[in-house]
Amino acid sequence: MDLKITYQTNQFEGGSSRRTDWDNLISYGDFQNYESFYAEVYQQMFHSLYSYGMQICGNKDLVKDCVQDLFSELWKNQRLTRIRSVKPYLLKCLKRKIQRALGKGRQLYVEGGFEFEISHEVKIIRNQQNDRQQHKLSRALKSLTNRQREAIYLKFYDNLSYEEVAEVLNTKTKASYKLIYRALSSLKLAMKKSQ
Repeated sequence: MDLKITYQTNQFEGGSSRRTDWDNLISYGDFQNYESFYAEVYQQMFHSLYSYGMQICGNKDLVKDCVQDLFSELWKNQRLTRIRSVKPYLLKCLKRKIQRALGKGRQLYVEGGFEFEISHEVKIIRNQQNDRQQHKLSRALKSLTNRQREAIYLKFYDNLSYEEVAEVLNTKTKASYKLIYRALSSLKLAMKKSQ
């Protein structure tokens, strides 16, 4: 069977996406065949992978190509059958593909990368707060390093566990705890200083 991936415009433009609790991701064994498992992973992960790639490099065409290449390879090699934790595996593979596509010596992170979409609930809360608090938080987030912002993004936006964050960042679990703890401490300190 040949693989043919077709994209809808809204997939790349931040259109509505299916979001799933990946902590309870179904395994390959829950499907009759690889095709149905692959299709489910594709539908559930596409938007998340594209968003993550855009945070890393900001080049729409490059990210589209890398996501497409990743899913093409997954189809050809049927690697997903052997993966225990799909989401961090795919995020790590995409990051590696983008690094290779950019080439050695090129900056991986786009300036201002790892911006966070704010949920409706957070918007309501923020609307109740004054503009000064919003400005302080924004300034505090910008004071973090790219790696800290990436770790915060993976942990709190993509809801990865510390182990999965460590896998994506190519580090040890203990280091991911420290990185996120230090990032949160820096945010807290920056917020206190600006009071």
